[in-house]
Amino acid sequence: MKRRRVRKQFIGFVGLSLIYSGYLMLLGPYLCDQYARIFQITNVANYAREFNDLDEQDIQAAKQRAYTYNEQVYQQQLVKPYRYQANQDYDLNYLSLPWDEAEELFTIMIAKIKVNLPVGHGTSDELLQVMAGHLYGTSIPCNQKDSHTVVAAHSGLRSSELFSRLDELELDDEIKIRFLDEIYTYQVDKIEIVLPDEADNYLQIIPHEDYLTLYTCTPYGINTHRLLVRAKKMSKVEKVEEDSLKLSNQSYVPLIKIVLLSVGPLIGGGAWIKIKRRKQWQK
Repeated sequence: MKRRRVRKQFIGFVGLSLIYSGYLMLLGPYLCDQYARIFQITNVANYAREFNDLDEQDIQAAKQRAYTYNEQVYQQQLVKPYRYQANQDYDLNYLSLPWDEAEELFTIMIAKIKVNLPVGHGTSDELLQVMAGHLYGTSIPCNQKDSHTVVAAHSGLRSSELFSRLDELELDDEIKIRFLDEIYTYQVDKIEIVLPDEADNYLQIIPHEDYLTLYTCTPYGINTHRLLVRAKKMSKVEKVEEDSLKLSNQSYVPLIKIVLLSVGPLIGGGAWIKIKRRKQWQK
C-alpha cells in the first residue's frame, strides 16, 4: 500500500515536472525578452543618471563635439558606411562621444511599438545582441542640418524583441531620440525593403535635411532583405525632464513579470497538491 502510494506520488511529480518544463519552453522567449528589457531600461536610466552629473559647460562641450563630428561625416560623404565598420572600435574620437566614458550615444523611443532602447557606439555583433547600435560613419542626432543618422537593431531574436515590431510602423508615425538634454521628434516619411547591397543608397545625407533611418533584417529567420524606415526631423525640440530614479524603477515591472510567470505556477501547483492531500486525509 505504501509502495503504491510512493509510486503514485512519483508519477505525479514527474508529470507535473514535464508540464512545468513545457510551460517554461513555451514561455521562454517572452521571459528572455523581459530579462533583456531590464538591461535596456537600466542602461537608459544610466544614460540619464550620468547626464545628470554633467554641468552646463560639459553639456555644451558634448554638443560641440557632436557638431564637429557631423561636419566631418558630411564633408567625407561616406558613400558606403558599412565599409568603414572595421574602424568603429579604433576611432577614439567617436568612442568618446558624447562625453568621455559614456556607454551609450543616445536613446530611441517609439511609443507605437513600445520601444525604449539605448543606442550604443557602432554595430558590433556583441552590442546588437542587447541594444540598438549607431551605424558608424553616419551622423549623430543633435538638431543639425546636413545629417542622416542610422540606427540598426536585430529583429526576431528569441532573447530580445528590439526592432522585431519595426514592420508595424506606418507613414507619419513618430520616433523620438534623446540626445543629452534634448528630445527630437522624427516623422516617418519613407519605408523601403531592399537587398543588403542596395541599402547604402538609402543612407546618404541629403543637403539641408535632418533624417533618421531605422535599419533591420527582414523577413524573420530568413533575413534576405533589409527593412529601412526613414523619418524626417520635426521642428519641435523638447527639454528632458526625466528622473533617472523613476526610469530605474521601471525595471521592476519586467522583473515582477518574470517572477510571477516562472515561480507563480510552482507556488500555485504546490498549494493545489497540499489542499488535495488534506482532503484525502480528511476522507
